[in-house]
Amino acid sequence: MNFQIEFLKNKIIETEDKLRAIQEREQFLETEIKVVDEAKRLLEMLKTAKVKAKKDFILNVINTALNDIFQQDIKIEIRSSDEDQKIQEKQKKLQIKYDIILLENGIEIGRNERLLVSNGGGVLSVISLLLKILTGYIYSKNKFYVFDESLAQVSEIYQERLSLFLQQFCERYGFTLILINHNPRLATHAHMAYTLGADKLKNGLKRLKIEKLDDMREENELAAPWFFEIENFQSIEKLNLEFQGFVSITGANNIGKSAIVRAINSLIFNSFQENYLRQGTQQALIKMSHDKRWAELIYKSKKVYYKFWDGTELSGKKLAQDKIQEKIEEIGFKFLNISKMYKNWKSDVKEQVDRLYVTTQYDKMYLIGSKSNDSDKLFNFLFNAETIAQALLNASYDLRSLTVEQKELFGNKQVLEAELDKLKKKLKIEEFYFKKSVIENLRNKNSELEILKQNLNKINRFISAVENFIMKKSKIDQFKNIELETSTLQLRVDKGNKIVKIITTLLEQGKLYVAKKGILDNFKKNIDQTGMIQKEKSFFKYRLNLAMQLTEKLVKYKNAYDTVYRYKEVFDKISKGKVGQKQLQEWWEQIKTSLGIEICPRCQGLGYVHRT
Repeated sequence: MNFQIEFLKNKIIETEDKLRAIQEREQFLETEIKVVDEAKRLLEMLKTAKVKAKKDFILNVINTALNDIFQQDIKIEIRSSDEDQKIQEKQKKLQIKYDIILLENGIEIGRNERLLVSNGGGVLSVISLLLKILTGYIYSKNKFYVFDESLAQVSEIYQERLSLFLQQFCERYGFTLILINHNPRLATHAHMAYTLGADKLKNGLKRLKIEKLDDMREENELAAPWFFEIENFQSIEKLNLEFQGFVSITGANNIGKSAIVRAINSLIFNSFQENYLRQGTQQALIKMSHDKRWAELIYKSKKVYYKFWDGTELSGKKLAQDKIQEKIEEIGFKFLNISKMYKNWKSDVKEQVDRLYVTTQYDKMYLIGSKSNDSDKLFNFLFNAETIAQALLNASYDLRSLTVEQKELFGNKQVLEAELDKLKKKLKIEEFYFKKSVIENLRNKNSELEILKQNLNKINRFISAVENFIMKKSKIDQFKNIELETSTLQLRVDKGNKIVKIITTLLEQGKLYVAKKGILDNFKKNIDQTGMIQKEKSFFKYRLNLAMQLTEKLVKYKNAYDTVYRYKEVFDKISKGKVGQKQLQEWWEQIKTSLGIEICPRCQGLGYVHRT
């Protein structure tokens, strides 16, 4: 096959394989685009639903509190912003921005860092407290919180309504809120109200004590109570506390109320310090019990020991925070693990988040007045929106990449189809010329074949003629010894007739000579009588000898005549078989030589026949 045709066919197969691969990839991309597009749509729905549900819950609780407590048209909004989404999409990275906005009568009066500049502390402290409670609740469903002087900026005018709201809040959602403060009016609607005092001992140390406990718990469905036993911890020599629902702890300044907060914080977060040990003692104890499970911290000999309800004991190298957290979470206290997500995050908000459930009097307002970057991190973590948004961004990125690849494949497909079309056209042209050349070659071969057939037929005819001649020559060779003096064999059939005439003439003369032979015999005896007779004698003697010779030869001539006549048909057939003149001449010469005769040049066979 033509090399160019073979090359084009291989090129077409290769191009078709590429087209097939592109078509398969196009089908795959079409399916992937549909899947990614559907996933993107679902993620958008999920993001909207998930963020909206959590955000609406926070806003509903806080705005209800603001309305119930302050009875003014004050509310907050949490707005997300995707202004940098195009840049983020290029970087395939997303950080959703959140703004905390305070509105009064529908007008914005501050947001983020400027909230503390343009607004009073009472409203902001309520917002801060509720944001902290709801942050922990939404993330981990934790319902135990301790606040030390966190609502000190709320005016006495609103404290009773604030107390009522906190009572209803704890009853509705099952929270246990411990609020340490100086104003008894916050205890108006508390489920449990502790009034603390302090004794001054002989050694000059203070001893914190419970002066009064107002237990206003009714048959409301509150969360299971929490019990704390604290010994030899700062101002506390020994104190047993029970917390359930909204708990208010009040007392004079500088009596050691905050020691309760530090003790709870030390147990939950493993943050016991040596100076927490009460002076003059060797061992401190903090024990927390809830729903039949308990955890106990013991400090002695400058070492911390943990014991748990199931017999687990941790100390020394085994005193790992993650193990302590695991056991405390089994009791019912849940931790907020935002640090694992933002390892390099350093701010006051991050420190509060690490110990979200215990707020000291030195902590700043939670998220109020914080940098927007802190709010972004917290709300992204809380709503889990960043994960969904990142997945959504990845889906958008993948969809765009798939679409770009699909367009590129379409362009490549068009190029390959055009190339394939050109190759097929070129192949058709090459095949046309190749077939044309093949046909021409076949025609030439057929012509050559016809010539060969004709030559073969000639050769076959010649072979047949030769075979016939050889067969006939073998018969003619039988008569090589016949010495015929005839020249008629050099002629074809017409000369053979002349030979017949010559032989006929010779026969007639032979008869005449035979007749004369008897006369000659009669004169033979008288041949010497006279001179004339002598002359006649010589003459007739010569003639007689000649006649006798001719008579002897007449028999041969007769036989030669028979032979010539018998092979007349043979020569006719040779002539009709178109045997060449040259070949016949050669045959004649062979016969003439073998017979040793020729026609007299003078008489052309009509006179005497002379031996050569």
